[in-house]
Amino acid sequence: MIFKTNGIVIQAIDYGETHRILTVLSEHGVKIPLMARGAKKVPSKFTAVAQPFVQAEFVYARSQGMGMLQHADLTNSFSTLKSDLIATSVAAWSTEMTSRLMGEEMAGNGLYRAILALWEQLNARKDPLVLCAVYESKMLALAGYQPELGRCSKCRANEGLTHMSAAEGGVICSKCVRIGAAMPVSPRTLHWLTMFAQLDLSQLGEITLKPETIADIRKIIRWWWQEHIGGEWKTRNVLDQLTDGSFI
Repeated sequence: MIFKTNGIVIQAIDYGETHRILTVLSEHGVKIPLMARGAKKVPSKFTAVAQPFVQAEFVYARSQGMGMLQHADLTNSFSTLKSDLIATSVAAWSTEMTSRLMGEEMAGNGLYRAILALWEQLNARKDPLVLCAVYESKMLALAGYQPELGRCSKCRANEGLTHMSAAEGGVICSKCVRIGAAMPVSPRTLHWLTMFAQLDLSQLGEITLKPETIADIRKIIRWWWQEHIGGEWKTRNVLDQLTDGSFI
């Protein structure tokens, strides 16, 4: 059967001497594996779309298993994003999050819009580290690990919120904290964590944060991520190297 969908390429892997296997995240939130035959040849009708960080309309044949790409019309190449090394690294990290957290078939409702909005904002030259923190917050929520940020996760108090507790599921107050079992969080960092959890990436305006503020935010998100998800993440390690890993 022949299918048509709008989507973005989140992974492209060489196959043999001339082909590429694409992982397309469709506008419906489904990951679709597609074989792009001859994509590595010069010239090839698939050259423009057989690479990560592109948006296109894909026409493919599929009965079961991997689809065969028949035709593709490029919608957005995100060329500005690709010209910035840190922005490209954030985009790569977003694709690894997507591929590994959301399974092989169903990526989840709203994920396509979120990752597309991230790439569009990166392409508009918005601060890549701020965007990265916002997207990580969205992914934690989609994966079911969003922390409680509005009140103490233990006693429900809404004042004196001083630490984050992985065991309690979010922020906790000074009366409930057990030293060594939680991470300190400043009111400023907590404010931005709360904002990031609520922000719509597609509507995001210009946000300028001091380096130490974004470093604190990233440190908390990273700690929360490792406590609940863990694992080694290749593209995140590359991003850390590019940004000196100063928040760790």
